[in-house]
Amino acid sequence: MKTIFSTLLFLGAFTTLLAQETSLSSAQDTLKKHQFTFDGTLVITGMARQYDKDPMPNSDNISSERQLLGLYIPEINYQWNISEKQQLEAFASVALLGGLFDGEGELIPLPYQGWIAYTYDRLSLKVGYQEIRWGNAKLLRTLNWMDMFHPLDPVAFNPGIFATLGTYQFGNDGHIQLWVINNELDILDRYDYSKGYGGRVTYPLGNFDLGASYLRHRHEKRYQGEPFYVNYLGIDLKYDAPLSWWVDGMIHQEPGISFVAPDQDSDQLLTKIKVTIGASYALPFGEEGVKMVAEHILSSDARIGTTNHLTALDLTYSAGKLGEFKTTFIYFISIISVKTIDE
Repeated sequence: MKTIFSTLLFLGAFTTLLAQETSLSSAQDTLKKHQFTFDGTLVITGMARQYDKDPMPNSDNISSERQLLGLYIPEINYQWNISEKQQLEAFASVALLGGLFDGEGELIPLPYQGWIAYTYDRLSLKVGYQEIRWGNAKLLRTLNWMDMFHPLDPVAFNPGIFATLGTYQFGNDGHIQLWVINNELDILDRYDYSKGYGGRVTYPLGNFDLGASYLRHRHEKRYQGEPFYVNYLGIDLKYDAPLSWWVDGMIHQEPGISFVAPDQDSDQLLTKIKVTIGASYALPFGEEGVKMVAEHILSSDARIGTTNHLTALDLTYSAGKLGEFKTTFIYFISIISVKTIDE
C-alpha cells in the first residue's frame, strides 16, 4: 500500500513539475515572440564660432555665435515575431532639445520618429515618420535629399519624414527600395515640396558597393503659374578595405527659375551638380583607435551662379564607457559668378 502511495505521490510531483516547466517554456516562447526595447541617447555639446555674414571679399561684417546644447532622445521599440519569416515592428521616439543660445535658455520638445513595419522573408513595408538616407558620405553628404543632417551635429539629428517605404533584400546584401513621400504631413514644415516618389538599387561587386538613386518631387513654388517637378539622380560607389574610400555624385534639375535674375525665367532646365569624394582610416591609438574621416565636396549651382568647394576632417576617439570624443574641421571656398539666363 505504501509502495502504491509513494508511486502516486511521485507521479503527481513529476506531473506538477512537468506542467510548471511547460508553463515556463510557453511564457519564454511568448517573450521571444513579443519584445519591448527602451533606449535613449543623451548628448551635451558646445560650439563657438565667428563667421562673415557678407559673402563678398574683404567684408568686415563679422558675427559671433555661442551655443551650449543638450539633447535627449528617448525611444521605444516593439517587435512581434509572428513566425520565422514574418515580423511586425513599431517604433516611436521624441527629441528633447535644450540649452543656452547666446546666453538665453530654451527647451524644445520635438516629435522625432514613429513608424510601423511588416516584414515577410526578404520583403518589408514601412509606413510613418521615418529616416530615409543613403549614400556613403559621412560629413559632406551629396545625397541628402530628404534629411537635415549637419556635419557639425554629433548625433546626426534628423527627424523623420512621412513616407511609405518598400524594400526587397537580395541574397548578396544588395537591395531595391521604392518609396512614396508626403511632405504635406511634415511636422517641422522643412520643405517646399509636397509629394514625391523614387527608388534606389544597391549591388555589391567584390569589395565594391554600387548604388543608384532617383527622386522626383512636386514643388509648391510656382513656375509660370503652375507647380513644377524637381528631379534628382544619384550614383555612389564605395570600396571597403582598411583604407575605405567612396564617391557620391548627384545631378539635380528643375525649370529655369533664377534666384539671381528672377525676371529671366525660361523653359530651359537649370542643373545643380554635387560630387563628394572621401576616405576613412582607423589610426592605431588606444584600444579601438582614432577613426579619421576626410571628405571634399564640389558643388555647382546654375540657379545662383556659384561653384563651391568644401573640405571636412573628422576625428573620433572611443573611450569605452566614457563615450566618444569627436572633433570636426571644415574649410569652405565659394566662387560666385553672377550671370543671367539666355532666353
